Amino acid sequence: MWVKTLYHSFKRNGWRQLFFYLSNLDIWRFMEYDKVYHYMSDLKKGGRIVDLGSGYSVFPAFFRGMQYTTVDLSEAACKYQRSFGIDAVQADMTQLPFASGSVAVVVAISSVEHVPDDKKVFHEISRVLENDGVAFLAIPYSDEKTIIKSMKKPKWQMDMLNRHKKLWRILMGEVHLKYFLEQIETDSIMRCYSLPDLRELTEQNGLTIAQHEFIGGRKLVCGAFRFLPFGWFVLKDLLIGWPLYQIEQLVYKKASHTGEILLKIQRKRPA
Repeated sequence: MWVKTLYHSFKRNGWRQLFFYLSNLDIWRFMEYDKVYHYMSDLKKGGRIVDLGSGYSVFPAFFRGMQYTTVDLSEAACKYQRSFGIDAVQADMTQLPFASGSVAVVVAISSVEHVPDDKKVFHEISRVLENDGVAFLAIPYSDEKTIIKSMKKPKWQMDMLNRHKKLWRILMGEVHLKYFLEQIETDSIMRCYSLPDLRELTEQNGLTIAQHEFIGGRKLVCGAFRFLPFGWFVLKDLLIGWPLYQIEQLVYKKASHTGEILLKIQRKRPA
């Protein structure tokens, strides 16, 4: 699946995909796409799949021929998905433009945690899912309590980014630069969820966690990337992150060692 992800990234963005954070691609995306795709591999064709906060993700490319719709606040991101034949809707995930009970599957990969009113997101997921519909969420994890981190960039970084826009535009392209700047504004926070809080959020909205799996690691992967920032050199993420991830999967099994959690959520059938 890691090879498949790179293939679609190259197909969309060319060789510069290896050197820049295009398609939102970094070591965590490789992990998330691999696990979520595995969870979804048994799905039968038919029924709408809705991908929340998909941005420039290559994940929708894996589901060609299915009723796959991406949702994002950014019109630029929607145009990008449409240019590759993906149905895309510009909308807020707290107010989804779909009829109640009209969606078979919801996917949210590293998106829900950036929404200030996440309770509304879970409410909307429950509303649009059909009876026995499922949702797959990959989100940051905290083994103690849910915490909220600020994602605001330091002033010196923003000054450097704005001062050299012409250079970034040449290296990244106008479309990707515009979306990156939009992301800085919209992804101002990030929640790391505890499992008890996730259970409460789902139960309150008529949903239940049918399955969960811890992915990624804090000790090796996160330790290495404290000194080597994610993205902006995707080849680095692969050369360093992939072997560390494989080692971590063998050595560390506890929740306290993980960086993310993957959830399979089901809508409860009314009694």
